[in-house]
Amino acid sequence: MRVHTEARLRQERIELFKRLARTLRQFGRNWQDYFLAKERLWAYRHLVFTDSAPLLRSSAIKSLQKVLVDFPDWEIIICVVNQESDSEDVRLYGFEWPDSQVIIRDDAIIDSLNRDRLPREFRDLVIEGSRPDTSVLDWRPTLEVIGNRNMREHSEERLEGEWNELYGRIKGVLQPYGQDDIDSGDYYVVDEIFESYVHQVEMHKLHMLRPEIIKALQGALVGHPDWEIEVSVSIPEEDIVIEPGEGLTLHENEIIDALDRALLPKEYQDLVYEGSRPPERP
Repeated sequence: MRVHTEARLRQERIELFKRLARTLRQFGRNWQDYFLAKERLWAYRHLVFTDSAPLLRSSAIKSLQKVLVDFPDWEIIICVVNQESDSEDVRLYGFEWPDSQVIIRDDAIIDSLNRDRLPREFRDLVIEGSRPDTSVLDWRPTLEVIGNRNMREHSEERLEGEWNELYGRIKGVLQPYGQDDIDSGDYYVVDEIFESYVHQVEMHKLHMLRPEIIKALQGALVGHPDWEIEVSVSIPEEDIVIEPGEGLTLHENEIIDALDRALLPKEYQDLVYEGSRPPERP
């Protein structure tokens, strides 16, 4: 294993997240067919949660394994969840924590799937090139302070309180520019509390990427240096889908601009955001 540093871990995590997001889009939609966890849950591991058996086909697994060619120290864990269970986890969290997974490395695929948890037609699933694993591990996320070790002390109460305050600010800032709706709006302010200090805004109309709107949105973070707003784009009818982490990430004092202009119409390819910088590269 190469020498570990926090800088290396962060850079590789970001780059691999982007590659994973692009690859997974071939097999479904984030939040619908799978969930690619953005939080840093363990060193040198990315987690994908799914209740979609097609994501477990050999073609999907092999495509994900190819992403690791340049990242030999990393693993991708595909965790199968069961939302139909009547367990306490489902009552508390809305889905059951995974006890069934596929572990993907650049040189190995480890099959720890619990076939009883898959749809019946997939219980005889064979993953090409995999080997079995008799020790099914528990990959339950454990909340850790992410990124900046100087963050104020974390608590669930603080996270929820600040989330609610910023949610109101964000909706107020964007309201003059269009309609907030998950299906037919100009944008959608995601109403979900994640296990980290992040809000997400999904843009459904390209005019919402105008620099003055993004600057106003960044202003909502004043007084909240630990928070970020991830700006994504979802306009499938124009074949434009830019996942969270691949667009703009707003902080109180900077904007990280990973927006691939080549995916946008020509009139939007020269967008410039004051105070922005490109993401760090390995």
